[in-house]
Order: sequence, then structure tokens, then C-alpha cells
Amino acid sequence: MNRIKKVLALVFLLSLCFNVISCSKININSSGDFVLHPKLDGQYINGVWKVTDVQILDKNACGNMDKSELMNISISFCDSMATIGTNTLMDPKTKLKKLKKDYSNHYLLYNYDIDFNSLNIKDKSVINIISVYKNNTMFCEVIASDNMNAYIYHHGVLYKVVKISDMNYKLPEIKSDNNQQKANVDQYSSSNSYNSSTGVFIGLKGSRYKDDSTNELKQDYRTLWISFNDNKLNPVLEKEDLFVPRLKGFTVLSVNQNHTIEGNSREEIVCANIVNGSKEQSEKNVHNDNSGTIADSMPNMKRDMKQRYMDILFVSNDYFSAQYYEGYSFAGDYEQLKTLPLDNPNLSTGISIDILGKNALKSYEDSVKVINTRDKKVYKSDPESFAMVRKNGYWALEARISDGKTYHDFDLNLLPTKKFLMYDRLCVGWSVIKDRVPNALDAVTSPTSRIAIVMTSNKLLVYEIKNGELDREPLQTIMLKDGESMVMAEWASNEFTDSWSKAFKSHGSYKEITNEH
Repeated sequence: MNRIKKVLALVFLLSLCFNVISCSKININSSGDFVLHPKLDGQYINGVWKVTDVQILDKNACGNMDKSELMNISISFCDSMATIGTNTLMDPKTKLKKLKKDYSNHYLLYNYDIDFNSLNIKDKSVINIISVYKNNTMFCEVIASDNMNAYIYHHGVLYKVVKISDMNYKLPEIKSDNNQQKANVDQYSSSNSYNSSTGVFIGLKGSRYKDDSTNELKQDYRTLWISFNDNKLNPVLEKEDLFVPRLKGFTVLSVNQNHTIEGNSREEIVCANIVNGSKEQSEKNVHNDNSGTIADSMPNMKRDMKQRYMDILFVSNDYFSAQYYEGYSFAGDYEQLKTLPLDNPNLSTGISIDILGKNALKSYEDSVKVINTRDKKVYKSDPESFAMVRKNGYWALEARISDGKTYHDFDLNLLPTKKFLMYDRLCVGWSVIKDRVPNALDAVTSPTSRIAIVMTSNKLLVYEIKNGELDREPLQTIMLKDGESMVMAEWASNEFTDSWSKAFKSHGSYKEITNEH
């Protein structure tokens, strides 16, 4: 009998642990916050909210509305719709962050320049922050002190609100005389239709070159903004570095050289500059990864100087992948792959492959065993050495293993999860693209199935898609720099196309690219 009781107790404890693990997980950014994905239920933000106070943090972002106008707007949430004033989001998604109080102050200062202590929030050890978003773009963020009181950040405004009633789950009736609100609802209802506006940030990486002025090896990155609306292609814009859309604002990702005071080390570091409204600030936790120089190409460089280089392979709105070299004689090879969160680019180790799912690590280990047997090698298992890499028209997961002298790459044969990539689909078949552009090396198409960007060895060709095929002639031809490849393709549709365009133009210099042939 005692043995049966012990077994039952063990089963109960195991089931309890399983339920806890399956209901929540710790965010990998090691910030002390826990991330869940709840529905928009009454426990959090469902209901009708009344504005009791307003702080205008960015006058341009709120359309130059004054405080009295903002105090009178309506705010409501339900499973099928989120509404703030005349802005409506259909079928919203949510992400709940339960932040410890000390980290809450850092989070609000870092993202919005808001002092947590200035908010009238009860003394709690954990604060709920709910992100409301769709298509990887933030609609608003709710800072909930309890079920009845909250602060809402939306378009440069911080609203202090109180719940005045619960809300059912039916769509509200749209009055015929409210044309502005009806237009906004219709716009989201026809999300990603063929005639919707669309745009894409194309991130490009150049080949390594020697800077004659500094005698250093460098690698340039740039971002193109390509957008289409009102049945026409807008002027293509370009700026330096990688302009990355996030759930909250944007991040400018750059790779910089860093030298030690002693002069015995040279490395490349990733710098993440967060762009939010009219504010741009530099990520303090820079990512010390790879840099250096090729000793044979640089006679004035000490051969005992430690070198670190990095080469970005992939960027999305939450993560980036890169390959790395660390040693004393860089010759263009990178020994390790890493995938890291943009929010914490200073991690000394990459994310483990088991983030891809419970079977990912086993699949990886089995592949290493097969390769070792086949090649008669002793490649060391390294579950943190994996990356997203670009293939012919899609992103793939690849791992890298080494025996200390050589390394070997292999496909993981796993689908990228939504953690890394929200959209990666060709609405025109690769064979159809190759028929139109025989020398095509890569291609991306819009979620609206309206435009395609095809890459060759020296050009980007922007095509309109008609009847499921590329039009006969490209709308624009963009010349590529030597050895450029694609590391990012992030799409916007509908109203986000305009907001992305404004953000791209508002932060940092840019230039227009003329049509080239």
C-alpha cells in the first residue's frame, strides 16, 4: 500500500511539473521576465476603458492632436478587435510580459522614456505588460496595475485609463456616418488583399574589403525600402546598416570595429540602436563577437593580435544569426554559427537548438552521429552553433560542427518556428521565377501577392505579379554592390506600409535609388 501511495504521489508531482512547464516559459533574454501568450480575456484587458489622463510623448506620432481631443477618445478590447479612437485592429494577437518591479522601471525607461515611479501603480512585485499586435507590428502596449486600472501606450501617447464595463465578443456595429472608423475596420478586414499597399525592408550584406584609410577589413550592410501602393511602385529608398522592424518601433543594427586600449585585440561588435517614435538610443549591452584583420594583408598589424570577426547571415524582428571567427590569423573562414536575440546581443553563448522544439536536439545529435560515422571524423557536438541561412527563395536552418581543424555544415531539416520568422512564402513558384529570370539566385514575394523582388548576381529586379506570374518587364532595376547577398526581408501591409515608410525617412539619412539597367 505504501508503495502504491509513493507511485501515485510521484505521478502527481510529474503531472504538476508538466502543467507548469507547458503553461509558461522563461524568456531567453534572461531579463527576469516571464512571457505567456494569453487570449484577450477579462482577466487582462477585455472591456471598455475611459481615459482619465494623457501624457503626449511624441506629438508627431499622435497626429498633432491636443490633450483635450485625446481625453475624449474611446478605447475597447475584445478577442476579435482592438479599438483606440479611430484606429482599429481586427483579430489582434497578444503577448503578456510579467515583469519584476525593478525590471519594469528599466523596461519603461528604455522603450518609452517613462519613469515607472511617476505612474500611479500599486506596489506589486510583478507588473503585467500586454503587447497588442498583428503581422509583427505593434498596435499598442497596456501596462496593467490591476483588472480595472491601466496605462496604454499608442502612437506616441500614454493614456491613463479605467475600465467602465466588460465587453462581449461580437464586433460592434459600425454606424454609416462614421466613415473614418469604417474605413479603418475595412482596411484590416481585407488584410493582405491583392490591392492592399505593401512594402519590404531588404537587408543586404556586402563582401569583405580592405579600408585603405584604416588598414582594416570591413563589411558593409544596407537596407532598401521598396513599397507599392495605389497601383504604382514608390521611389526605392536606401540607408546604411540594417533597419529592423520590431513589435515596438525599430532597431538599427550595425557592426563596428572595437580596439582594446592595450592594442593587442581587435574585434567587431554589434550595436543595436532602438528607434521608437522620435527617440533613438543606443543599446548599452553591445554584443562582443568577432573582429580582426588578415595579418598577411596588413603588414602593420601584430601577428599576436587577437582577432574577432562576425558575418551576419539573417535578421528578423527578434533574432539575428551570424557566423564567427576568433583567433590570430583570419583567412576568410568562420568556425562557429550563433543565433542571438536582438534584445540581448551581448550574450556570450548562442541560443540552444532545443528552442526549435522538443525533437530538435535529438534530430541534431542523430545527424552528428551519422556524419561522424560517414566521414570517419570526431566532430564535436555544439547545439548552440546553428543559424538561419538564405537558400533559393526561402530561409533554412543550418548547423555547423567542427573537429578542431575543419568544420562541416549540414541542414537541420527543421522548419523555422514563428519565433524566428513570421512570413517566408513564394506566391510564385521558383521554377516560374527561373523561367522569367534564368540567372535568378534568390527571390521574395509580398504577402499581398502583388510584387516580387528577384536577385541575380549583380541586380535586384522589382516585378509586379499579374495572374500569378511575374510581369514581362521589371518595374525597377537596382544594381547590387560586389558580392552582396540578402540577410533580411521584412514585409508590411496596409496601414503599416505608411508607418514603416515614415519611420525609415525620419531616423537617419537616406537616399533615393534611381532606376538602373
